[in-house]
Amino acid sequence: MQVITRVLTGGTVETLDAYASLQEALDDIHGLWLEDGGEGFPVYVLTDEDGRVLATVVRSATTPTVAITTRYEPDGPRVEQHACSYNLDQNGRYLSTVVRDCLSGAERVLTA
Repeated sequence: MQVITRVLTGGTVETLDAYASLQEALDDIHGLWLEDGGEGFPVYVLTDEDGRVLATVVRSATTPTVAITTRYEPDGPRVEQHACSYNLDQNGRYLSTVVRDCLSGAERVLTA
């Protein structure tokens, strides 16, 4: 299955990329979560090649570092919240992104 990622910001829609799996696409979005999203709040829509929505990702209105992901699964939607932060070296250069599940506290480290 191919997963296609699109972003909606400021009234425009842009196709970003295609991925081999939903998790790969979500990891890419979370890895870049703290980048400037342009005008307004970005909404990411992840679809399969037939256009079925697999997941959406939005920025929390109260905590911009939090990504709210809704996965549309056969048994119903599942909502997740992840706080994203960057690890920087002593010179301020990007090393990785830490993605922490807001409910369980589990962390994953994503590297560029």
